[in-house]
Amino acid sequence: MFLRGRPVPMMIPDELAPTYSLDTRSELPSCRLKLDWVYGYRGRDCRANLYLLPTGEIVYFVASVAVLYSVEEQRQRHYLGHNDDIKCLAIHPDMVTIATGQVAGTTKEGKPLPPHVRIWDSVSLSTLHVLGL
Repeated sequence: MFLRGRPVPMMIPDELAPTYSLDTRSELPSCRLKLDWVYGYRGRDCRANLYLLPTGEIVYFVASVAVLYSVEEQRQRHYLGHNDDIKCLAIHPDMVTIATGQVAGTTKEGKPLPPHVRIWDSVSLSTLHVLGL
């Protein structure tokens, strides 16, 4: 199996191994997963990536997700506009508009994807502009 052009080893349960085939198509599940909570913080190789918004939320990023964490309510909201690791974050002086930049990546077919910056609204979590695509 390949994920973003890279091979990913899979462990198949023993009871399914004799009949498993990568060529077999399965039915899609009737329900969809919804992101509830993101654990972690990317501080090892990034700096100036943790901000406090006027709403009381702390904004930071983990992998391809920008997290807006409300300490008071103990809940998270997530900006999911990126498809690869976020490496930088900046807040506009209006304290509502946020810019996040992601690394270069690859498609499922192995084609390179350029790095880009997404500018988005921290209230509605909607993308306002994309630079670099």
